[in-house]
Amino acid sequence: MSKFILHIGYAKAGSTFLQNWFQIHPQLQFTPMGIAGFSSVIDISVKAIFDAKPAPKYYVTSHESISTGMAIGNDFVNLEFIVLESQNKDKKEVRRNQARICETLHRIFPDSQVIIVTRGFESILLSSYSEYIKRGGGLDLETFLEYYRIFNVQWLDINHLINLYGEAFGEANLIVLPYELLRDNQSKFLSFLEQRLEIDHCEVDPGNPNPSLNPDELFWYTKMTKFGITPLAKLLGKKAGYALYRKYILHIVLPNRLRSFIRLPTLFLGERKVSDKIPPEHLDEYKARGTILARNPFYTDYLSDYLLDS
Repeated sequence: MSKFILHIGYAKAGSTFLQNWFQIHPQLQFTPMGIAGFSSVIDISVKAIFDAKPAPKYYVTSHESISTGMAIGNDFVNLEFIVLESQNKDKKEVRRNQARICETLHRIFPDSQVIIVTRGFESILLSSYSEYIKRGGGLDLETFLEYYRIFNVQWLDINHLINLYGEAFGEANLIVLPYELLRDNQSKFLSFLEQRLEIDHCEVDPGNPNPSLNPDELFWYTKMTKFGITPLAKLLGKKAGYALYRKYILHIVLPNRLRSFIRLPTLFLGERKVSDKIPPEHLDEYKARGTILARNPFYTDYLSDYLLDS
């Protein structure tokens, strides 16, 4: 009988790569933004009637929003321009939301294998900032870290998330791996997953499906958003402003279409880049939020990434 896999994140921790692997592996069934490998109820009927392939070993559900505790999918825009009051409240109640999501998933898939891929605190914060800019954000790094501090401290409480899903699904059904292992040794990362899930080996081209912006790009896109797009969007009003942001994000920032142009002011004006370091006083808030990882042998070489080396 087929089983279930829940891949719940973290965001910016190889999710796109894993979803590509889920999609091409012949023993797994996965549909992006779907549930248990199906895009809809109709899709269940279509696959049952027309799909001649044998039943998969696992039906896969994967989305990084599961771990964030926020009901924001792939279609979000500049958070300073359109921030609903309810989402502001949610930022302060992430743990409650995470618990409700976990409870719901456990009711539906009580015996599921749960995959959690973590990423070191400084690295994930910097990558999240890049993603924020790519989605139309206009805050500088220091302001971003302060503005989203309450949310980030809860979202990145690795101890809480692992304990939450361990208690619900059982530690034996929990697979916790570092993104750093995927980055450094893809074969070892996938080999362990294949052994735990008892599935065949399947090669996948890692590529670079969602690269972060470099420090110069971060600087100039931030300026463009803050002094160009945001004021214009506010003048246009909510509906037209939202449309402007969508076009700006989808056609300019996400594909990084200004990459070549950004090199020109850098040549003439020198580097105008965003810092690639998180202030130590900000990182201090995360020091006790990943201690559970110290006993996982896959984290031995990455303790410093999780502030566990002191």
